[in-house]
Amino acid sequence: MKIPLCRICLKTGTYCQKCESTIAEGLVSPLDIKVLKILLDSKFVESIDKKVEYVKSINIGKRIVVLIRGNLNMEQTDRMKNLLSRRLRSRVQIVIGSDDPEQLVRELYKPVRVLAVGRVHLPGDMKALRVTIASKDYRRWRRKIEDMTELASRLTGYYIYVSRI
Repeated sequence: MKIPLCRICLKTGTYCQKCESTIAEGLVSPLDIKVLKILLDSKFVESIDKKVEYVKSINIGKRIVVLIRGNLNMEQTDRMKNLLSRRLRSRVQIVIGSDDPEQLVRELYKPVRVLAVGRVHLPGDMKALRVTIASKDYRRWRRKIEDMTELASRLTGYYIYVSRI
């Protein structure tokens, strides 16, 4: 698994110049460091394919969302989720991201049924995505939908508009 910091720096807690500049620029947060240390201590990182890349961890309310690029199977995803949930004492959601913002939004909103995701062109070159959700799911998952809308807009750079049918 590719990680943004050196493995030796994470294990020792003293950071080289490259890692210090990455942290100073804000590319890696303290939550990211905590999550990466847990993954390294459990030797989970070595058991995963080299094509998988750790991107970011974001804390939203009582949930921590871990964004990863690449292909993880369900067993690896569940193992990672359980490990992080136990150690961080918080709910963890593993999101397998992609460069396509529509696919990322669908992945973020799970287990809510997303009926459609469409790009909307607004005046002033503003980017927006319209996410259509079933009314039944909207009532049941209202709090999660609001949190995920905020997160999706931060990750994709698009304004997210949620409609229900």
